[in-house]
Amino acid sequence: MSILPGSSDTITIDEEFRAHCPPLTEIERQMLRQDIARTGLLSPLIVWNHEGKTILVDGHNRYEILQELERLDEIQTTELVFDTRENALDWIINNQLGRRNLSADAAALLRGKLYTAQRIPVKDRLFQAGMSGNPTGKAKEQSGNSCQSASGLKDPAAGIAKNTGVSARTVRNDAKFAEAVEKLGITKEVMAGTEKRTRKEIIEAAFPPLPTLKRERPLEDILAQRWEPFIKDIPFNRHRDVYQWITRTLNQPRW
Repeated sequence: MSILPGSSDTITIDEEFRAHCPPLTEIERQMLRQDIARTGLLSPLIVWNHEGKTILVDGHNRYEILQELERLDEIQTTELVFDTRENALDWIINNQLGRRNLSADAAALLRGKLYTAQRIPVKDRLFQAGMSGNPTGKAKEQSGNSCQSASGLKDPAAGIAKNTGVSARTVRNDAKFAEAVEKLGITKEVMAGTEKRTRKEIIEAAFPPLPTLKRERPLEDILAQRWEPFIKDIPFNRHRDVYQWITRTLNQPRW
């Protein structure tokens, strides 16, 4: 794995990438700052050269501290190669899930994003901006480390659960939470631990329950009138449930 001299003038900060890296606590930041001030940068920053830019993939906290200490001339970088932006984001998620300083909500968010990435192709996702594809990040000279992919399974929840120490059911629930976070645009707040709502409250805020239909007119008329306003607010992974509900409703006897 090559380690190359870096320059603060060429490193680009991608806000979405940084949002998926939890900030340090004040104590953790002070300790890291003391270590860097005493021994310098021991681990190189991970970067991705894409479309003429050197994008920072991992090491945001260390980079900020080097800026504070005015020691940017000590920057060293390791370059990873990704086929797409989605693959780069998946590498970040896998890398963060292997760390110990994640809050429960941050870990749930990352597990949910990883599950959605492996289960639904990019072109079919409802919120593509924050979702991502299977990780294929490779070091420039040799393969980079990443969690074992479960993409070969019918449902990748079992593989992700095994790798992260939770149940498959938890992973599926995490996907609902991640989709709600994406829709509300609060990824940064959840990762930083500043979002005060519970996971249930976040999901309900993003996807309020469908209203009870009053049977004052033929059901077909009610559904035709009310379907369009709500389809845009229904998460992708609930579409099948909605179709089944409509079928059951239409097959109920008239009165």
